Amino acid sequence: MKHTALLATLGALVANEAIDWGIPVREALLKAGMKDIPTAEEWKHIPWWGPIDNVVRDSLVHDICLNGPGRDIVVDRSGIRSILPLALHRDWIIWLQNKLLVNRMGPKEDPTTWGNLSHEKRLGVARGGTGLRRLRYTATREGLTPDGPSLTLRILPDEFASLDDLVAAHVLPKDVAEILRRAILTKHVNIIISGGTGSGKTTLAAALKREMGEMRCVVVQDIPELPTGDPFNDVGFVLEDGDEFAFLEAVRLALRLNIERVILGEGRGAELWAMIQAASTGHPILTTLHATNGIEVFLRMESYAAAARHTTPAIVRANLSALDVIVVHMDSDTTKQRRVTQVVELRRGSSSTPGDPYECAIVREFRNGRLTMIEPIRSEWAKER
Repeated sequence: MKHTALLATLGALVANEAIDWGIPVREALLKAGMKDIPTAEEWKHIPWWGPIDNVVRDSLVHDICLNGPGRDIVVDRSGIRSILPLALHRDWIIWLQNKLLVNRMGPKEDPTTWGNLSHEKRLGVARGGTGLRRLRYTATREGLTPDGPSLTLRILPDEFASLDDLVAAHVLPKDVAEILRRAILTKHVNIIISGGTGSGKTTLAAALKREMGEMRCVVVQDIPELPTGDPFNDVGFVLEDGDEFAFLEAVRLALRLNIERVILGEGRGAELWAMIQAASTGHPILTTLHATNGIEVFLRMESYAAAARHTTPAIVRANLSALDVIVVHMDSDTTKQRRVTQVVELRRGSSSTPGDPYECAIVREFRNGRLTMIEPIRSEWAKER
C-alpha cells in the first residue's frame, strides 16, 4: 500500500508520544527524528491527520473541535464529551485546515485558496466535506477568530443506519417507521425532517433514501453528507454554499432527469422556493431543516422561501398549503439518545394570511417515555386506522 512505511513511522511516533504538538509541524517532526519530511504537495495525498489521527479513525467519535492554538481538543464519542489535552501550535491547525481544503469535494478552481471556497470567504470561513464523505468541517482563519485559527469536524459513518436499525436503536417505533416507508414510496408526499444540531436529521434522511429502492432521485447539497452513487437510482449535485441561483438551476435541471423525488441535504434559505415549486409539479421533496419543533417548520419554510427572487409570502403559502407534507421532528435527551419526538401533518388546502400559523396537526408526540398517537393522519396515503 502506498505510504505504508511513512504511516508506520508516523504511527510509532504518535504511540511513543515523540511528537511535540506545541511547536510548528516541520520542527516537530524533525525533533521527533524524521529525516525526510513530506512536502506540502505530498501531504495532500497522505492519509494521516496528525494530532487527531487516532480520534478520526475511532468509529465511535462523531465530533472534534479544535478551538484555537494552545487549547485542548474537544472530542464527542458516543454522545460523551471529553478533552484531549494536546494544546496544539497554530501551525498544526492550519496544516489540518489545508489538508481538508485540498481534499474538499465539490466545485473548486484552486483548492488551496480560501477565496474560491464560499460566499463566507470575506469572514475567513470555509465549510465543506471531503470526497470520501466521512468528514464535514468548518474552518476559520485569524481575524474572524482573534485567538487563532479553529476547526470543527463532524465525522460521518462509513455506512448510514437503515430504518430498521433506527427502530432497533429506539430512535422511532416500528409503526412510525412503517408510516415513513409509505410516505417515501408515495410519489406526492413531501417529507421534512426537523430538529436541532446533532439530533439525527441526516441519519434519518439517509435511512429513508435507502428505502426508495428503484425510485430515481436527485440529491442536491452544498456539503456532501447524504450518500449518493447508487448503481441506478440517483444523481448527486454538490453546489457552492449560499448560491441561490445555482440551487434554483440545479432543481430545474433535476426535473429534466426523469426523477421521482428531489432530496435537499438541508433547507435554510431561498432554495426552499425551488423545492416547493418542484413539489408543486409532481416531484416530491425530502429535506432537513433546523427548527425547535415540528409545528414551526411551515412558517420557517415560508420565511426562507419568500426570500427568493420573483415570489411573495402569499405565493409561497398558496403553493405550500396545496401539498401533502409530513414533518418528522428529531431531538435528543440528556443521555444523548436521539429519537423522533413529533410527527406533524400539514392540513392540505388550508388558507390563511402569510405569517399566521399554518393549519396542521400533531399526529404523534413523545409523552411519558413513548411516541404516543395523538390522532390519525388524515391523508389517504397513510391509511391509518
